[in-house]
Amino acid sequence: MGPLVLAVPAIPIHVCILGQNCLVNLYLAERVRKDPTLRCAGFEELLVMPAETTSPMIFLLDLTDMLIPLSKFIQTLAERLPGAKFLAVSKAISVDEISGFLDLGIDGFMEYDAVESHLVPALKDIARGGTWYPPNMDVLVRRALKYLARRHSGERCTLTYREFDIVQLARQRLTNKEIAVLLGIGESTVKFHLGNIFCKLNIGTRDELLEPNRRNQEIVRLLSGTPEVQ
Repeated sequence: MGPLVLAVPAIPIHVCILGQNCLVNLYLAERVRKDPTLRCAGFEELLVMPAETTSPMIFLLDLTDMLIPLSKFIQTLAERLPGAKFLAVSKAISVDEISGFLDLGIDGFMEYDAVESHLVPALKDIARGGTWYPPNMDVLVRRALKYLARRHSGERCTLTYREFDIVQLARQRLTNKEIAVLLGIGESTVKFHLGNIFCKLNIGTRDELLEPNRRNQEIVRLLSGTPEVQ
């Protein structure tokens, strides 16, 4: 009879689901709980965990209808929990959002239709220190990375953190005044940023910001380098 080998239980991956839609939250939690190495954790529970904990912590963010400015949300949680990672899900992800996700350091993103087949592998890849995005977005991600490299070399041709927040909130159909209150800035400042956003995305009205087909077409042209927008 050979030596007795005791199985060492895997360290659980804590997943905290944050979003406004309760039905979506329940669906995401159901998918997470199907894997024994994943554990749904409440937001309050994660906040009282010691910062040096060895358990991987991933915030699963449902961005649809989210009214919290994303950059502030990411920065605050990253300061409180330096080892935390982030996976964003949404109904549809546009090219400018991909650039924003990469610039914010989000570890992965997917659309709702990829959740059933890809959520668990994505969470595990991210927990191991990798990144994850849908294979069908590979071309757009490469363009976004090239675009960000141009920005960090000194060219101001992509959205800043503040502009990214304003686009996110404007797509929730908030007014300039409501956006100003959420961000703690003046309404005139919101209008100033919207002017810059319109210029960078090559659009002329707020309605065009809400039209995904037109918006994506223009942003793809911008990411490809033509036209060059100041």
